[in-house]
Amino acid sequence: MNSSNRKLNVRYQPGWVDHMLEGLAVLVEMVIWICIYRLYLKEGNVSPEVWTMGGTSLFSLILLGVCAYVPVRYYNFPFRVNERNMGVQYALAVKLIRGLNVVLGLMFLACVFVPYYPNASLFVSLSVVLMVILFIVYAIFAYKYR
Repeated sequence: MNSSNRKLNVRYQPGWVDHMLEGLAVLVEMVIWICIYRLYLKEGNVSPEVWTMGGTSLFSLILLGVCAYVPVRYYNFPFRVNERNMGVQYALAVKLIRGLNVVLGLMFLACVFVPYYPNASLFVSLSVVLMVILFIVYAIFAYKYR
């Protein structure tokens, strides 16, 4: 039996943390669209960049939300996966995707305000730093449980 056939049997049951991260990502998306609507009411005409950020954030929410439920055979892990560590590596990858979904939503939320408030670019930089921290933490745990 090769390694691709063994990967087919891994199932991941989302826990309360996973559902909380998904809910938080949806909440951030709703805040983004409420802010776009409020800017539209306040300004009368919203910059095209704002609509682009709203659409891109919605697309990334749906794409990453679907990717969190993709079977394990579609994942490409940074370390060698065997029968002993496959479940842990899969759980870590799913948590990374869900955390990335939240952080990307926060970045898009900050990007919505950049054309109107130049200081909002600081929050974009902060969300990029959060993404880097998220990837570093994932790499550390994936290395630990290899």
